[in-house]
Order: sequence, then C-alpha cells, then structure tokens
Amino acid sequence: FPVTIHVPTALAARNWDVYPNPTSGPLNIDPQQFDEVPVTYQLIDVTGRERLSGIFPAFNTRNVLDLRFYGLPNGLYYLRLFDGQDQRLFKIILM
Repeated sequence: FPVTIHVPTALAARNWDVYPNPTSGPLNIDPQQFDEVPVTYQLIDVTGRERLSGIFPAFNTRNVLDLRFYGLPNGLYYLRLFDGQDQRLFKIILM
C-alpha cells in the first residue's frame, strides 16, 4: 500500500506579515524571505465571492505587495495565498 508524505512548501513554512489589519487603506503583504515560486492571492468576501486576485511573482529579493481596496465596502474579508501546493488564509478587516 502506498504511503504519502506531505512536505510543506515555502509558503506553509514562511512567516507572512499582513499589515495593517484592520485597515482603511492599502494592505501590505510581506513574505519575510525570498521565494522561487509565484504565489497567487485572492481577496474573498464573506459570501465567498472573489473581490480581488493576482499573482505575487517569484523573486530573489525581499518584496512587499501593496493591495488597494478601491470601491470595496467595509467588512470582513479573507486573504488566500496559494503556491500550487499549500495555502495560507488570513482574516482581513476593511474599515
């Protein structure tokens, strides 16, 4: 019988800084280290609808992504980061 071993990717192992939270302006996403694979981000509202998405590119220097929330109503959102294998989910409060 097969045995499956899951090795966490850099996304799962990394400490991500997402700030400021709550926010009324831009949201900064800081991976705290270098990465060799792109990471997809999605901002999802409480109804499950995707409100924003994009790709955090692979990089060889420290890179902070600045998300803008133009036209989005205040409330609770979820920020999903996905690298093709693992994901991280953050609660975001937009004021």
